Amino acid sequence: KEFNILMLSSFFSISLSNFTSQVRFMSKRLSKSATKRLPLTTKKARKGYYKGKGSTKEGHLTSKSKFIVDRLKRVELVVPDLEG
Repeated sequence: KEFNILMLSSFFSISLSNFTSQVRFMSKRLSKSATKRLPLTTKKARKGYYKGKGSTKEGHLTSKSKFIVDRLKRVELVVPDLEG
């Protein structure tokens, strides 16, 4: 019995040391459910997707989903005269 106890104790010490030295493998990639929660980028979207840089609102929506343009919020481009 003493021999069996010594064998078991040495076996468990070896197996426990293997567990403590192991490092959990972490993937570089995100899971599919995690990628769905990320913002959409031009690299992840299909061909022809243009994200833009954001813009200001030039009006508002009514309760009937009609867009009303506010003239004060419109973008006014000042272009120099290029003729001569």
